[in-house]
Amino acid sequence: EAGGAGDEVKGWRVTNDAGGTPLVQPARISLPAHWPGTPQTVAITPDGSWMSIIFSDNNIVEIVDLANGHTFELPRTKSYAYYVDSMAFNAAGTRVLVSYNDGVAWEWSITRSAHRDHGTFAGAFRNPSKDAVVWDAQFSPDGRRVVIADNAGNVSVFDESTHKVTTELNTGGGQVNTAVFSPDGSEVLTAGDDGMVRIWSLAGRSQLAAFGPFDEPFPTAVNSVVFGSFDGSAVAISASNDGFVRVLSAEAATANLHDLEQAARARVTRGYSTAERAE
Repeated sequence: EAGGAGDEVKGWRVTNDAGGTPLVQPARISLPAHWPGTPQTVAITPDGSWMSIIFSDNNIVEIVDLANGHTFELPRTKSYAYYVDSMAFNAAGTRVLVSYNDGVAWEWSITRSAHRDHGTFAGAFRNPSKDAVVWDAQFSPDGRRVVIADNAGNVSVFDESTHKVTTELNTGGGQVNTAVFSPDGSEVLTAGDDGMVRIWSLAGRSQLAAFGPFDEPFPTAVNSVVFGSFDGSAVAISASNDGFVRVLSAEAATANLHDLEQAARARVTRGYSTAERAE
């Protein structure tokens, strides 16, 4: 999915044709005329039932019920005056996290009803690092924990039900742009402005592997990273400011990255058409 400009959100739907070839299909969602400002960031639940949109002009977060098109605005908190940095749904699509640069990630319970859909305040995760900005907040796959990353190099894991910190990590590399749980919830993957991607053990509170920086002597910031699978092996997939998406072997931090990237390119069936690039 992606944000857009004006009164429209543009997304891409990936499906397979009869032969199993991936197809990228542009899709647009028109926004109501009364919605305020420019859509900046979009998140969609895993089951495709809800979509959330941050509007950059005023830090408003709108929730869209994709089943019926109904929309509602999340209630404004005391963090409303601050910039919204990220948002994420849990796997069940029942809760959403919204993090602000005042160091707080707010949790909302999303409810669908016959009368009107709405969001109910469910708690706040406050960064234990005083005055540090929260850049990202994500649920664990089972929804029982939350991880937040800040601009001081800290990563904090919370118990979702108590909103208390259970684990603290420090990357030692400055701003952490994103932190995500592994599929089994035992590890956390981080990436930051120092150009490094790191895998952490939560039980041992220790670093298991590190990748990068990829553009020495001037490292390029890594903005996004996720766990994935490539030819049956566990990998980390990163996106950086240099325009590259890299496939990193989570089983061998010293793997030949060039060979992995070449293998990944060989699996791409086609690029965007001229018409798709223009949209």
